Amino acid sequence: MQASLPTGPTGNAGIWTPDLRAPDADVSIPLAENPNPIAADTTLATLLTEGTEASFNSSVPDASTAVLLLNHSTADYAQYFDPKINDTLILNKNIKEMLLLRHPDIDPENIIGAFMGIKEDGTAEGYEGTERTRNMRGENLGHAWLYESSAGPETYAAHGVLPGDEWGYKYWDALEYLKNRDVEHIVICFPQIVADSVLNMVELPNQIAKEIGFKNWMNWGTGDDVSYPGVGHPFADYWGIWIDDERDDGKKFCFKMGGCPDNGTYADNGIYPPLRQTTGARDDLDPSLAYDVSEYGHLGYNPAVGAPNPDTPIQDQYTGTWAMYQPPNDDIRIAEMLADYVLDAAGCQDVPELEFDDDGNCLLSKDELKTMKEHYKVEHKQEKADLKASQVADKQFLKSQKDLLSKDELKAMKDHYKVAHKQEKADLKASQAADKKLMKDAKANYAE
Repeated sequence: MQASLPTGPTGNAGIWTPDLRAPDADVSIPLAENPNPIAADTTLATLLTEGTEASFNSSVPDASTAVLLLNHSTADYAQYFDPKINDTLILNKNIKEMLLLRHPDIDPENIIGAFMGIKEDGTAEGYEGTERTRNMRGENLGHAWLYESSAGPETYAAHGVLPGDEWGYKYWDALEYLKNRDVEHIVICFPQIVADSVLNMVELPNQIAKEIGFKNWMNWGTGDDVSYPGVGHPFADYWGIWIDDERDDGKKFCFKMGGCPDNGTYADNGIYPPLRQTTGARDDLDPSLAYDVSEYGHLGYNPAVGAPNPDTPIQDQYTGTWAMYQPPNDDIRIAEMLADYVLDAAGCQDVPELEFDDDGNCLLSKDELKTMKEHYKVEHKQEKADLKASQVADKQFLKSQKDLLSKDELKAMKDHYKVAHKQEKADLKASQAADKKLMKDAKANYAE
């Protein structure tokens, strides 16, 4: 990415940045010769596949199960140096391949990829120009431009190439597609997230629920008090919760699918969705861009036909269930995978593990034993340096407390650190002695 950064025009920072729009001097670095090894690593795909499987519905057969791989895009013009979308597609395809190997009854056409909303031409919604639109769910989350792609005029409609085949949906279109295929359960996986965050725990569930309903959430009825203590679910009354919720005259906007009572309490006679509040381009605070997080969602519902039913899907609303995947979080395999790449990038050798046969003979080669010995030598030196630095810091802290604590408090703290430092030295000495004994035993029992 650094090598591929365009060189002009340059801005105040002395470099080209995406806000300067299309570059006039771009360095082309072939992606095929500079791949992202983590995106292609099967460990990552395996962990995300397992997290997806963890959210399957045991009451729904694989043949009726679908998986939506939903991701964030990147900033406009970042495609000139950032292959994020290409990397995402590699990971998506690996997950799909693994799911189909492990669950051959899943229909391949029920595993698809999607991205989120973007600004677009607002003419159809009352503004001639580019703005956030209700059609795009009020979102402005970037375009999924492929690396170093260009496709004509610089407009929001086309200044790059978007993913094709089953990978280029907007998430609401993807859900509509799966709904119309009569799937009975949908798992939403966000491959770009490997640890729980507000995105997969709050944002995505609300984005999905406004489309296909919070009562279709697989945990609805039983709740999830582990993830959402005291509440049991992640759902807001409407999405987005940040919008202006009342007019200047104090009347509330209506965020209830089907409309609100025309009783003088609500703005514009309780109409839903609320009317746009500006003749200019809307920002993310305009109430017309908010969606009710309703029982069975907006997809398949036509207000002209009748009021929504909070107790059951009507018209063509989704009738199945859905769930969020489970990220790997603190799975040790993530740490091990990343550590391998960090060590490799730093030019470090892999440290072999000692292995012995049934007779107690060491099974490592001489070169492997030598690598291990060098590793321990460097590690022990660093451990001693770290311990020394830590204890020096403790002493400096004690010194800073001299005028803040009483003599007795200061003495108690000094005694505490004295005991702690003595124990730390003893623990380190014992640990390093154990390492040395292990190496000695390996050398003594080396099997030629």
